[in-house]
Amino acid sequence: EGTADQISAARQGLANAEGWYIKMERNGEKILGSSVTFDNVVMFASYIPNGTTTGCAPQIGSGVFWAVNLWDGTPAEEFDGDETKLSKADRNKPIPGSGLPPPPQTLILQTKDETTNEPIPGDIQIVTVSGGNTLLTHDDRSLIERVYWSEYPNF
Repeated sequence: EGTADQISAARQGLANAEGWYIKMERNGEKILGSSVTFDNVVMFASYIPNGTTTGCAPQIGSGVFWAVNLWDGTPAEEFDGDETKLSKADRNKPIPGSGLPPPPQTLILQTKDETTNEPIPGDIQIVTVSGGNTLLTHDDRSLIERVYWSEYPNF
């Protein structure tokens, strides 16, 4: 985000750097689980404590789902409702529910024929979930290729 000069300077700074990081901006926000990378998108969940504690009472808090481009940390999806351009707010969205969110998982689901129990060709869905919440649906099914492999003993 910023002016054209600021964006250009940020891109040049990234090109000269040895990687990137995201500074969590919400009070107490932290990453407590693993990430998953699929189609050059890094996806992870963060936890935000609710900040109100009295004595030894637990903090329920809430979770946030992040989806950023592997190469530069820019938003990978449109989450804020403005489809005209991606902004910083598009890097993450709240995870429904409360408490510590489970790490995201990317699943490849294929529907099976109810009669034969055989997979229906082409009926594939790719989703990223955290707990019972579907957070992202991946549209590019060309990313999936069936691979067969065998392990041979050393010759």
